[in-house]
Amino acid sequence: MRLLLLVVIGLFSSFVSAKTAEQLRAAYLMQIPSFVRYTDPNHKPYEITFCFAEQLGPVGELINAQQQVLRQRLNFSLQVIDTLDSDKLKQCSYLYLSKDIKNTDRYLEKITSHTITVGEQESTLSAGALMALVQEQKKIRMHINQTKLDENIISFNARLLALAKVASY
Repeated sequence: MRLLLLVVIGLFSSFVSAKTAEQLRAAYLMQIPSFVRYTDPNHKPYEITFCFAEQLGPVGELINAQQQVLRQRLNFSLQVIDTLDSDKLKQCSYLYLSKDIKNTDRYLEKITSHTITVGEQESTLSAGALMALVQEQKKIRMHINQTKLDENIISFNARLLALAKVASY
């Protein structure tokens, strides 16, 4: 099971030559929709919208550069959310909060249970994010906030949960 996820991430990350932390985060971020289950099928989005708070940043730029390849298997769009407008945030399937974002708490206050929030640091989990792609030495490890997962309208495939560090924050 772990091997399958690693192979899929490896395939995406093979589009780029070096494996930087940003490239690995982009690979993980693009694979997460494959492991998400919606508790209510009516809430499953037709198009997945990846939102990036304030700027695309390195992770968003990598995904943006691979749009044509990615659109062959995933119906998605990219948006930069530069205001805390609730209507704009409701459009986001995923909200990516880089470590450079100053208003992390304010973004997390405005999102709904329909949005999967992903940060870069474990501290974003304590602030209320659902998931973080944390750099540990030269690897990226997925951390999942069990408390937020219980409140959300989604669940993750058991294969993904087996790879992640799941805890209540």
